[in-house]
Amino acid sequence: MAIPTSNRTNDEHATKKPYVRLATAEDFPQLVTMGARAFVRDPVLLYVGNVQQLQGEVLQPKEERVLQAFISVSLRSTASRGGRIIVVAVPSSVSSVYEIDGSEKIASCTCWLPPNKRVKKHQFLKLANDGAVPLLTAWGVRGTTRMGDQYLDKVHHILAKSFKSRGFEKKDVDTKAWYLLLAMTDPDFQGRGYLPMLMRDQFAHAPGQNYILETTTEKAKNQYTHFGFEVQETFYVGKGKVGMDGLPASEEAATGAKAYPMVKVGVEWYYSGSEVR
Repeated sequence: MAIPTSNRTNDEHATKKPYVRLATAEDFPQLVTMGARAFVRDPVLLYVGNVQQLQGEVLQPKEERVLQAFISVSLRSTASRGGRIIVVAVPSSVSSVYEIDGSEKIASCTCWLPPNKRVKKHQFLKLANDGAVPLLTAWGVRGTTRMGDQYLDKVHHILAKSFKSRGFEKKDVDTKAWYLLLAMTDPDFQGRGYLPMLMRDQFAHAPGQNYILETTTEKAKNQYTHFGFEVQETFYVGKGKVGMDGLPASEEAATGAKAYPMVKVGVEWYYSGSEVR
């Protein structure tokens, strides 16, 4: 994996304040555990994993292992494709919630895939190298179809159509945009402005670029809107099977889980080939 073993500076440690850095290989176990906590109520992942019910904020042990496998594959896929895994690290002197070996807690994380490095469902060897086989086996044909055909393919279609409306080719959605594969914040650290810190770091790393993502909650959609992203179109997965929360429902409550594909246009983009956005 193309990730550093360490990139912390003396200045960062001296401040004793939350700071942004690239993830290291040593961070992965903590990120997997934190990600499972952050995504425990994600509607689409609940639907894909065929979760029948939640007890508070807790999954069944088997279901939690599947969610952890999803986080792990996302991290490894980002690293193997030369993406950026960015974290907010909170020194133990700041955090009263957790201490990790007396050093720091990873409070938030984003995983960005650069242009032309998207994860494709037909890339069997790459996915296997990223550790996806146990995850796909756990999801089974039903869950894999839900994630691929019903969700990701629909997201790709909407975003490709958005690119075409701006004078690009549909394939440019893969080749001319950064993709936010994963964004997560530990529930105990939410509301502290850590996601904006991560977004600003990425935008500074690749200024004026095109960015795409999809999200599955109204709260997250509103957050990304503040960062300049625009919803292109909404759709539902699992209609007739699950409610907005991704858990089994019936009749009028079985609306399906809602998804929001979003785009942040770069300064070089042209709308319909002429008007600068």
